[in-house]
Amino acid sequence: RILWPSVIWSATFAAVNAFKIYGILQERNAHVPMSDDEEDIFVEHFMLHGVTPKQFERIMKSAKRIPVPQGQFLIRKGEPMENLFLVVKGSTRAHILGRHLTAASTDHIRKGETREGGNSGAWIGEMAFLDYYWAKQQGQESEEVSKSIYTICAHTDCEVLAWSHSDMESLMESSTDVRAALTRAMTSALVGKVVNMTISRSSKVLPNWSSWLADWRSSDGLTVRLHSVEGLPEDKRGFRLEPEQQQQQQQQQLQQQPRVA
Repeated sequence: RILWPSVIWSATFAAVNAFKIYGILQERNAHVPMSDDEEDIFVEHFMLHGVTPKQFERIMKSAKRIPVPQGQFLIRKGEPMENLFLVVKGSTRAHILGRHLTAASTDHIRKGETREGGNSGAWIGEMAFLDYYWAKQQGQESEEVSKSIYTICAHTDCEVLAWSHSDMESLMESSTDVRAALTRAMTSALVGKVVNMTISRSSKVLPNWSSWLADWRSSDGLTVRLHSVEGLPEDKRGFRLEPEQQQQQQQQQLQQQPRVA
């Protein structure tokens, strides 16, 4: 006797899985025609993080390409970060506390090749989006949106790709491969910002990994103690992060000094 319900269920299960496998193979191996401009964007910002050409095509379709003339602000300190930006042409300058912040800036010529953390300033608003996405995944939706901690303006004529949080969320939910690749791209930019902010551009001696990781934990990646590097011209001065461990050692030394009666 043939158990038709079991046969039908097994055939349906096999057909669904075969369709899913076909879709995955198409996404990973499909040939997608690109212009030279699109190919440059793909290679520089997405390919190294595992984004396939087919996924890149979907990412580009959901993005808005916005020209930003020289001198125009992309974001201002204290404004809500409701969009995610990727600077694909031109140079930007980020400012915090009235000082130039190279870690959150991008240069269309050097593209971060002289920075230990790479071109970390190309992505703008990735921390706010990841915070928004994580909160939604945890069922902790809030009407409050993260606010920018610095100001970024166009140093030259720029072109940016822009996604609203809801558009990027839809991309992240389209497949696990897309979510993993985009998460890698954004977290790479975040780590690059931390490295570029931590390492002093005026010193040849680089801090060890344990030092800047301790700084990251103590500052939670959001605020840093900024110190002007003396002995350099104003436009060459940089920032360095004073390690928490160094502060503790200084406090211990002060406590061990003999007190005057």
